[in-house]
Amino acid sequence: MLSDKMADFHPHTEDTCTICNYRPTGRPIKKTPPGLRAPSTAVPPENGSTFDTLTDGEIIDEATRHGFAHLGSAGNGDLVFAKYQVKSVHVKIQQQVNVKQDRTWEVFVHDKPLPPSHPIYSSRSLPSVLTKDTKSKLFLELKESSICVGNLGYDELLKKKREGVENVVFKGVDGNVVAREETGPHTDDRTIRHVDCHLLLPSNKFSPRCPTCTAHGNTLRGALHRTRHKKDLDVSHSSRVSNKHLTKEQLIDKSKDLQREKRLQKTLASKAKDRVCDAVEKEGCNVNENQHVFLQSVLKAAKPKPGMQFEDGSAQQFLFQQQVKQSQQQDARTMRWHPMMIRWCLAIFYTSNAAYDIMRNSGFLQLPHRTTLQQYGKFTEPTPGFNPDILTKLGEVSNLINLPDWKKNVTLVWDEMKIKSGLVFCKSSGDLIGFTDLGEINNEMKDFERRCREQQHGTDEQPDLATHVLALMVRGIFTNLEFVFGYYPCLGFSSDQLYPAIWDGTAILEDMGFHVRAFVSDGASPNRRFYKIHGDDDAQLVYWTTNNHRPGHKIYFISDVPHLVKTTRNNLENSGANRRTRNLHYDGQEITWRHIVSVYEWDLDPQRVALGMRKLIKLKTDHVHLTPSLRMRVNLAAQVLSNTMSCTLASQGRHDTEGTRKLIGMMDRFFDCLNVKSARQGDRTRKDDLKPYRDVEDARFTWLEKEFLGYLHRWEQQAQQTPGVTKDVKNRMCLSKQTLVGLRMTVLSFIELTKTLLQEEGVTYVLSDKFNQDPLEQHFSKQRRRCGANENPTVMEYGRNEVNLHVMGEMLRAVRGGNVGGRAQVPIDYNNDTPLAKRPRNR
Repeated sequence: MLSDKMADFHPHTEDTCTICNYRPTGRPIKKTPPGLRAPSTAVPPENGSTFDTLTDGEIIDEATRHGFAHLGSAGNGDLVFAKYQVKSVHVKIQQQVNVKQDRTWEVFVHDKPLPPSHPIYSSRSLPSVLTKDTKSKLFLELKESSICVGNLGYDELLKKKREGVENVVFKGVDGNVVAREETGPHTDDRTIRHVDCHLLLPSNKFSPRCPTCTAHGNTLRGALHRTRHKKDLDVSHSSRVSNKHLTKEQLIDKSKDLQREKRLQKTLASKAKDRVCDAVEKEGCNVNENQHVFLQSVLKAAKPKPGMQFEDGSAQQFLFQQQVKQSQQQDARTMRWHPMMIRWCLAIFYTSNAAYDIMRNSGFLQLPHRTTLQQYGKFTEPTPGFNPDILTKLGEVSNLINLPDWKKNVTLVWDEMKIKSGLVFCKSSGDLIGFTDLGEINNEMKDFERRCREQQHGTDEQPDLATHVLALMVRGIFTNLEFVFGYYPCLGFSSDQLYPAIWDGTAILEDMGFHVRAFVSDGASPNRRFYKIHGDDDAQLVYWTTNNHRPGHKIYFISDVPHLVKTTRNNLENSGANRRTRNLHYDGQEITWRHIVSVYEWDLDPQRVALGMRKLIKLKTDHVHLTPSLRMRVNLAAQVLSNTMSCTLASQGRHDTEGTRKLIGMMDRFFDCLNVKSARQGDRTRKDDLKPYRDVEDARFTWLEKEFLGYLHRWEQQAQQTPGVTKDVKNRMCLSKQTLVGLRMTVLSFIELTKTLLQEEGVTYVLSDKFNQDPLEQHFSKQRRRCGANENPTVMEYGRNEVNLHVMGEMLRAVRGGNVGGRAQVPIDYNNDTPLAKRPRNR
């Protein structure tokens, strides 16, 4: 029988038996799922398997080809390879790979072995055992991978915690070590690495830190903040600062203050008790049982009910106090509402009259009558140009009298808004509202031209009806001032009509005490021609002019940065797509919108290895397939021209996209440099380009002037020197001349103006976001919001809305999701009791 011919069978472990694990295909059965595979548990090839024999020389050649040096063989026969980092005279091993005799492998980073749970061991794309066909995958992946840098930039925190030790350790609440100080990527850097750090980052990860170190960075930032502010902490007995954040000396001072406060309270309580006892003894009287019960009920009823205690200065406390005050009035007409209450009610009333009536008539809240609101909302008649009442309010809102000289620096911003064309009869003035009104000088010139045409053609011409409104806003460079102080109904201003209007506004601001330092507008052709008027006829670029109202000072011309980003994106979109009016090329490589569409579709491709793990997480169809309304949104343009897009294009491995990546990278950093919105934005986002400008020697000035403008100059020169093509084709190979002029003018004006401001007394930093027209765009969104579904008001509606918006101030928030990105809202001061102007009574 067959059993008589078999060898003796002995009990054994199935996993180690070659026969039990045998398959007809010749490969061992994998009992362990790939995601749980560790380097030491890999099954080496047995004799007779289908694995190819791989010699040591072949492994050494493959490792050397990918930049790994062969260090020799270990005592157990393992091949050892390493990658060095050379800094000055210091040599440091970054990565080490040990290939065992059974051709399994193990990775070390900074002399630390990667944990068995590391993603590199569970990757399906990497072999557990090296063969001739798979040997290059391991070394290629290690070559493309990066090392986690830990958490850099915490030298101040390390210095505070060092206390004589060479390397600082950080412990958790349970007393276990969670992080240690190590040498950073450079020999003179110090980093803080979590004990569970992944050490090696995969090639498809853009962040320089692993997820563990990134999460630990939040804890380190909090510790650094507490370390910096410990000396400024309140150590009084009433302080709310936790004792664990105080130093030993501060704890001693706090305990002494507590003891003094305790003795003081004991003394006061003793004296109060003696006075009460004396008063009771001299003036007290006995009460019977019924009187006792009655007094108890009165005292219980006098206790404050839950929910009536609010935080001081909060909106809830303010509203509750106003409701209590109104309920105590015997006649509602005698109620004198707080100015902030009037402004809040006006914001609701002019958003929706019906909603305000429902709130007022429901009985839940006592609110002013709509007649009272209209007295404040019509404190002046809306008139085109510059209204004296509005200018008076500008002086009150800006608190100009009490401002130091450096806080009076402002920019003059203007833009046009589309309105509904038509005539409306004004009952108060008896005028027809809706004609163009360009100011006294422009009106005279317009009337003179109309009379000349009538004499020439012998026909009567009707006055023009306004289709747009030109609004002028003053914006503080070092304050939160954003105030529209004038407007003109028009058909669209030309450059010669802009000249008197803008300089009239400048004269008014200078006479009030402001210092106008820059003109800010979009890149429309009338604005460009207006700037060119101030230069010589042969001037290539005009970016400043002399301030006629402040001799010795300049006014700089700045084109709105978000508009420049949008026009650059539009140039890219029209290159190879959309209208195809551009054929952008740089260094002989094509720059086309097809690259954007291609990488977007590649990121969504279901055939990718990492299905569902998108890199362009913010990119959607609206970014790629644009409509006229979508082209107006700044955030869509900024997210396309971002560093994430550039890195994703690079990860595709296509060499023909280098020109597109170069343009996107340049525009991303340009937008960051000119989009600094707060003093802490750079620290919060960990981007140096988003930090405020504090020094005239800031490196960003050099980058903007040398590298960015140099890049545009080289690109334009390459396009113009292309042989064998017409002039029109050459112009299509670069950005449009309008965009190039706007970029150069803005960069030069910003650099020179910022350096000038930093040298003024009292100025500590400058925010580049102050030189755009986002506040005016938000003001226009409030105008359109006031009209409900009708987004284009008439001239009369625009003027009335303008008066109401000045009364409401920051109470009416800007509409979200518009053309302008998110901006920090100005906090509301409910203690501001500045009286509001009312409509004068007719005598």
